Amino acid sequence: MITLPGQLAIKTIHGRNGDFNVGRLATSIGEFVIKNAELDQYREGKYEGDFVITEIRPSTYNTSGRMVIEIRAHLGGMTLSNIDHLSRDEANRLSPQEVDATLFGALWPLGEIVKLDATVDRRLLRQQRDRLGALGYEFARNRSPGPY
Repeated sequence: MITLPGQLAIKTIHGRNGDFNVGRLATSIGEFVIKNAELDQYREGKYEGDFVITEIRPSTYNTSGRMVIEIRAHLGGMTLSNIDHLSRDEANRLSPQEVDATLFGALWPLGEIVKLDATVDRRLLRQQRDRLGALGYEFARNRSPGPY
């Protein structure tokens, strides 16, 4: 266990199972991803303070056909002294959008309604479909007007 001064940037993610907060902790020994449930009690923003780190470990997950490797820190506690709002760039860095910019190409950034290009590679189309579902989008089938 180690206590370090640092800055914790918290971002709210709107996932398919509801909203949750993730963080990125910047300290003198490195920058770490924080995914503690305790973060859900805080508003999105930048928090200065002292952070008790109980564990640092690598973590991996798959998203849109890619493997993401990140270094996570588990917090045992924190004492916060200051809050500031996140800039747009800081918020974007906390989101897994590097994959989305690559995955959706000219469709990025996504709007409320997204129309996929059915002429792209079938594998890419499936990855786009899966990622949109993970982001909370719902598919609406186009129905041509007709007698039935």
